Amino acid sequence: LLTEILRVRYGNASAWLALVVALVWLVHPLHTQSVTYLIQRAESLMGFWYLLTLYGVIRGAHAPSPLGWYAVSFVSCAMGMLSKTVMVTAPATILLYDRVFLGGSFAQAWRQRCSLHLSLAATWMLPAALAVQCAPMMRHWNVGLHVPGISPLGYLLTQPGVLVHYLTLSVWPSALVFDYHDWPLAGHLEAILPPTVMMATLALATLWAWRRRPALGFLGAWFFLILAPTSSIVPLGEVADEYRMYLPLAAMVCFIVLGGSEVLRRLVSPARVRQGLAAGLVVTLVAVLGGLTVRRNADYHDEATLWQGTLSKRPDNVRARTY
Repeated sequence: LLTEILRVRYGNASAWLALVVALVWLVHPLHTQSVTYLIQRAESLMGFWYLLTLYGVIRGAHAPSPLGWYAVSFVSCAMGMLSKTVMVTAPATILLYDRVFLGGSFAQAWRQRCSLHLSLAATWMLPAALAVQCAPMMRHWNVGLHVPGISPLGYLLTQPGVLVHYLTLSVWPSALVFDYHDWPLAGHLEAILPPTVMMATLALATLWAWRRRPALGFLGAWFFLILAPTSSIVPLGEVADEYRMYLPLAAMVCFIVLGGSEVLRRLVSPARVRQGLAAGLVVTLVAVLGGLTVRRNADYHDEATLWQGTLSKRPDNVRARTY
């Protein structure tokens, strides 16, 4: 199984690599909105339940008596469904993880843990029930999935550019903005084609990796699947929001950290020199990202500072000018 392959590949370095991934993800300034902005802490709460669901599956798969851990996963998945809509992707993500890292194939994963996957899928009834219950109230208030002025097609055609922006912020988080109310809908071929080609290429690369290197393919699937509810044909609030990258950013960080480790392993020797260089790079990266996060949090100090920062980066933002 790939879990054994990864253990052989990284050996004693696996714990250190996991620590680096966690540190970089923790201090990344792209998380600021989902942590500091109170109303968007639903995103980080959902992320907690999402990761706890996955953790319970991993522990249960390696436990002599897995029922308790699978119960943790079920309860966590249910709580996540009550936290935010993006959690609907969790049962599918868990199944993909099982196929890649635990079962080795969909057939084997289903044979070994079909009850678990069915129980996780059953939690889809919770957001469905909430939607039915809240529908009359939402119609009364004239709110819901429809966003005035944004058609499903226009929203869909705009999302490749938004996803490219998210990826750019993941690597170079220097243009963080509180409000994207002024994000233009893509209406011309020159605005639609380049980002669409980029994201289609990335999606094809994910499919290729899924066949040839499933562990790498899982990172791409994690990114696309978790962003699917907010980056498809259904206009949900704003066209773009940085808090949506809370969980997808984990895949980007894994890819960069593991890729950087592989580059150092191939280009730098002996091992002691490589370890020292890696430690220096990690300390520098965490310090820089942490400093940017502290600086970004200062923008949330008061309302005036927050909107002034938005105007400095997006001067055409009407809502920022109004506030």
